[in-house]
Amino acid sequence: MPRIEIEVKNVGSKTTWKEQYDCTGDPDTWAINLINEFNATLQSNEQPRELVGVKVLGDAPENVGKHEWRKENLITLVKGSMSYDKMRCEKCGITGKRFGLGGVKRDPKYKAEKYNQCNG
Repeated sequence: MPRIEIEVKNVGSKTTWKEQYDCTGDPDTWAINLINEFNATLQSNEQPRELVGVKVLGDAPENVGKHEWRKENLITLVKGSMSYDKMRCEKCGITGKRFGLGGVKRDPKYKAEKYNQCNG
């Protein structure tokens, strides 16, 4: 989820200001939809706004340092009585296994503390 900064202004004004948001999806489309939704729900004391620009700042604070796990196998693997999925972090490439619906257990070669946070 990217963190973005949008520059907006009231319609007919030259004065702009900046606001930061965590958006989902395409940042430009998300910002346009945000302004359109604001304008569609104006209160009596509010003026319509227009989007001046969008700047992507990076990952949202809650996503910084988190692994982005993706399943590597098509079907769940079974070994003895255990079923699991092979997982790989999209950002840093470390691997692990997910048993059931719980979290991912990193493979033994990535057990060091330095792998607790993703360094992308």
